[in-house]
Amino acid sequence: MFTWKSAAGGGILGACHALEVAFVFGNYGDSFGGSGSEADKLSREMQDAWVSSARTGNPSCESLGEWPKYSEGRSSMVFDKRSRVEKAVYEEERRIWDTLHQLPFSNMP
Repeated sequence: MFTWKSAAGGGILGACHALEVAFVFGNYGDSFGGSGSEADKLSREMQDAWVSSARTGNPSCESLGEWPKYSEGRSSMVFDKRSRVEKAVYEEERRIWDTLHQLPFSNMP
């Protein structure tokens, strides 16, 4: 999960769509992605995880540490100023999917 806020408009866009792409490829900047040591660290962590995943099938890496499988408590990596593993991120919102089979249109042919 990418939660780094865009620098544009004082952060009003939040972690907007596709902002993470610039960090993966190391081409974020002052006006939209942000800059400085925290941005550099985030980019390095994301790049390390992608490279590790491509090489080994496991995104765990030295800069992030162990990245457990999602099935283990629905653990997710949260990429931000302080990247970290969190369990059951947005659990309440996820549970909504468990109720969809109860909706009237779910049995339509």
